[in-house]
Amino acid sequence: MSKKRYIIITLLTSLLFLLILPIINYKHNQWRVLPKDYAYAYDDIAINKSYLKTAYLLEHLNRYDTLLFGSSRNAAFVETDIAPRAYNAYADFCVVGQQLHMLKILLKHKMPLKEVWIAINDFDIWKDPKDFEKDYSKRVYREDLKGKLDFYKLYLFKALDNNDLKIAEGKYKLTLSNRIFRKNLDKEFKPELIKKEASLQAKGMKWRKKLTASAATLLGYQDTPESYRIDKTIQEIKEIKELCDNNHIKVNFFFYPTFYKTYLMYNQYKIEEFKRKLIKVTEFYDFYRLNKIAFDETKWNDTSHFVYSVGLNIIRAIRNKRDLVTKDNYKTVLKNERKNIALLLDKKLPIPYIMRFNGHIPLENMHTIYTFKDGNFTPNNQTKITLYTKEAKIESLGNDPYILFAPIQANSENVILHCEITSESKTLFQLFYKRNKKVNYNEHDSVKVWLYKGVNSFNLLIPSKWLQEQFRIDPGQKKGVYHIKTLQILSH
Repeated sequence: MSKKRYIIITLLTSLLFLLILPIINYKHNQWRVLPKDYAYAYDDIAINKSYLKTAYLLEHLNRYDTLLFGSSRNAAFVETDIAPRAYNAYADFCVVGQQLHMLKILLKHKMPLKEVWIAINDFDIWKDPKDFEKDYSKRVYREDLKGKLDFYKLYLFKALDNNDLKIAEGKYKLTLSNRIFRKNLDKEFKPELIKKEASLQAKGMKWRKKLTASAATLLGYQDTPESYRIDKTIQEIKEIKELCDNNHIKVNFFFYPTFYKTYLMYNQYKIEEFKRKLIKVTEFYDFYRLNKIAFDETKWNDTSHFVYSVGLNIIRAIRNKRDLVTKDNYKTVLKNERKNIALLLDKKLPIPYIMRFNGHIPLENMHTIYTFKDGNFTPNNQTKITLYTKEAKIESLGNDPYILFAPIQANSENVILHCEITSESKTLFQLFYKRNKKVNYNEHDSVKVWLYKGVNSFNLLIPSKWLQEQFRIDPGQKKGVYHIKTLQILSH
């Protein structure tokens, strides 16, 4: 075949494919946005709720007077518990910036709203709404010409994937869905939520163990200075408030509750900073704290989504103006939230284990029962320790340095080991414990923490009985120098 003929055939084949591809993508359209399908969805494929719900509301502007915005955690709310003409406008992983975008469009089209509820997630302190522009299941509704062109380019010229093949083979079928318009809320949907919650209660310890073994829901969270967008999110909330005030709409801002494992993985100083800045803009309802609900596994479908009774209590609290944070009480509220962290010490884990959590969490309401400067340790012959006023210098002289510590006695279910350590390279910090005097140190009865070059800060929640025998710490697995600024154990 000549080079010229090859080029012509290649171009014709590419052109034919480009003509057929939009037809296939329109026909399959996994996320149901192209046909604006409000009634059907493919099982196990997340539809684009943000786009479809905006489009649906634009077609039914006079049907609702109350909107409940938020993320998938809103699924626990039954909107008729709020108002007869309320609509649950939540979308998966929805952030405040997306809620603002959606509200602007609806008000532009003169939707006659009386009340708006704005839910605030922990991930609102870092997740940028622009990150969803290329996400098929989360891209927002756009009315401008450029936005529409980008929309059709994104969905019509999407590369075919495995789900498209399964749809073509008939393995995935369209089924009736209530994900856009939830029907028979009081007669069918609410009883289903109540029944599901009752089943979790019935499972009892089995469910508690399941959630204990589940990872925290972090959705890509990274605790780095450059990842936060607190001021931008505050500005978006300010815009929502001004928009509602100018249109005579009552607005309620509220923080979702959180499961304790997910709470502990967040930098709580940053969450607190967010709240301190938010109160300068608006009052808000705060359910984000460590309390009985956060610690009760049977109140959670997973480590992120709470059950119906929790959602109902939030609605009742807001209606009765309970848990409202104002400029007059916010300092007391934040102070009490710090005190609640000490409840960790009494949490009996359904499956005992050592849980690592974020190193940036206020621990001042606990009692220090041991610090590295107290001594009571013995280094092996590969470890040299020099104590200074503000830190301890540990020199690793081999590949197996370790330090043996005297037993720790505590009067709480758990203790917290807080450590700030500087390493010259990436390596592993490891703590070994003994369940009884007869056993030797082993990998199974240990916990590992990655150390990175530079300063490392972390906390370990440890069942106190595991430190009642002599325990061992390997500061790192490489030769070099480690600087310990803090190594302390806290209890009541």
